Amino acid sequence: PLTSGRGGGVLCSNPLFHQRMKRFCQRGNEAYPLSELQAAALLPQVKRVFEASKSMMDNGLEVIKESEEWPYLTSFSPNELLEKGAQTTFYKLPFFFGHKWGNGQSSDWENQDDSWREKFVQLANNKGLMVGKGYQGFHKRPPSRCRKIGNLENSRRAAKCTILLHHPLLRGSKLLLNQVISALGELGRTVPKF
Repeated sequence: PLTSGRGGGVLCSNPLFHQRMKRFCQRGNEAYPLSELQAAALLPQVKRVFEASKSMMDNGLEVIKESEEWPYLTSFSPNELLEKGAQTTFYKLPFFFGHKWGNGQSSDWENQDDSWREKFVQLANNKGLMVGKGYQGFHKRPPSRCRKIGNLENSRRAAKCTILLHHPLLRGSKLLLNQVISALGELGRTVPKF
């Protein structure tokens, strides 16, 4: 992850991805301009990007492993990516709240309004965790922007049940990571009480 204030950089060696990003960025104009000053801020970061990415990935995997013991927060497993030798990292670490994603279990949380997630985010922020609401939902896009087939049930669930742990918490020291795991674990075990 590279950052230069507003905007950042993406490194890739796949020409297809490069072309797609370039087309997205240049939709009739330079949609995401990067000034020379911003580019200069990126250069020193390039030297550290692989080390920082590996550290964030390792820390993210540690949080995921610990989350297996939390009944009300479920993360995903990136094992398939790792088995293929992918070099990846977590910019934000997603969790599904209130149900076990993908195994057929349901939850009362799915049928409630969004206030439960607001309460969770507030409690997490009060503990010093940078947590926010996640995925906003592809199902909300108007027909003029995209075609949709079916009712997009998984998109609706993700929009209602996703929270995100922000990247600065994954970039910190082991002490910070242990504090994050402890605080998230406490919330992940006791959430229904609020």
